[in-house]
Amino acid sequence: MIGSRDRLLYTPIANIEPHIVEDGDTLWSLAARYYGGDDGEANLWWAIADFQPEPILDPTIALAAGSTVLIPPLAYVQNALSGLPEESIESA
Repeated sequence: MIGSRDRLLYTPIANIEPHIVEDGDTLWSLAARYYGGDDGEANLWWAIADFQPEPILDPTIALAAGSTVLIPPLAYVQNALSGLPEESIESA
């Protein structure tokens, strides 16, 4: 549940993938594309929403074509979920 977790706020780290939004892109489809196609990784859409310099607070709003969405590395998201320090992703 989103309300019971800490937000994954933007921080300038290595391996951030900038994605230029195309028509039809959703947070779910971006998570599936960058983190893998199974439902487990696509369920990490909220990490992409949180990680923006200006977080996406309403995931039901369509992403604007041509805008840039920053995709945090999967290892960073997994480490955050595991409570590992940021430094541990440098070697991932």
